[in-house]
Amino acid sequence: MKRIGFILALLLVLLLPSGIALAGPFDRIIGSGEVATVDITVVDDDLIVEEGGVVDADVTVFSGSATIDGEVTGDVSIFGGQLALGG
Repeated sequence: MKRIGFILALLLVLLLPSGIALAGPFDRIIGSGEVATVDITVVDDDLIVEEGGVVDADVTVFSGSATIDGEVTGDVSIFGGQLALGG
């Protein structure tokens, strides 16, 4: 348990200075017509990119799932979850 906490703390220390957005409770859905231009990292939650939504950056999800019905121009990485791709 201590090791997981250490790894998460290390990830936060490494990711925050690089300008990566950690999705909070109101940032997990990229709606139709919305465009996210910074990398998105979600921890212990799910991410939804709705049809018509665009992420012009990378998406990383730890311990959660991602549903992509819109467009992601960067890389999508899922650790400990599932990826669902729509149309």
